[in-house]
Amino acid sequence: MNVIDLTHAIEGFRGEKPQFLPSGQITHIEVLPDHLLLKIEMKYLDNQHVLEFKVEYDKLVEVLVAFCVDRRIPLPTGCKKAAFAVDDEVVLEISPPDEIQANRPGELTRWRDRVGI
Repeated sequence: MNVIDLTHAIEGFRGEKPQFLPSGQITHIEVLPDHLLLKIEMKYLDNQHVLEFKVEYDKLVEVLVAFCVDRRIPLPTGCKKAAFAVDDEVVLEISPPDEIQANRPGELTRWRDRVGI
């Protein structure tokens, strides 16, 4: 997910769960190897503050899943989901639970077969 989509995902999630981040305009998102760095600009009459927030990737999973659900992107239930950085983008990885992998060692199946469609 590029920075533009990531901004939309965070803004949408913040609208649903305002306790996730304080209000203010997101002015910068930096994708780092171990976390996401957000800069939020807050304006009060003649004062302006820029706050930095560190968001761990494990907390970002819920944001990315909500983004997919809002856009009707199908996600398999019961699978492990993880977020991490690749270059300057964030990736949502979806993998089957351990018991599915244990039951099908070395066997490649289509995604539709895994979710029962």
